[in-house]
Amino acid sequence: MGIWWFTAGFFILLVGLFRGKNTGHEKYYKGRARKKKNWTQADLAKHIGVSRQGLNSIETGKFIPSTLLALRMAKVFNTTVEVLFQLDDAEF
Repeated sequence: MGIWWFTAGFFILLVGLFRGKNTGHEKYYKGRARKKKNWTQADLAKHIGVSRQGLNSIETGKFIPSTLLALRMAKVFNTTVEVLFQLDDAEF
């Protein structure tokens, strides 16, 4: 059981896109890409299939999106997940 916990924890820190409470080691999507397109939170939420409130939680760092949702966001902005979400460099 110990190796499983180590592997799971490492994956969460490495990817930084674990659904649920944040770990404090990620730099979150802050809405910059959305604002460059002059989209409201409701506009982007509609494109990626979430509520406006859900998107607000992502932008404020209260919720970390699933990998699938992060990939949808990257596709909408024609970029990569790594551009939208990054690990904190101080952790390395």
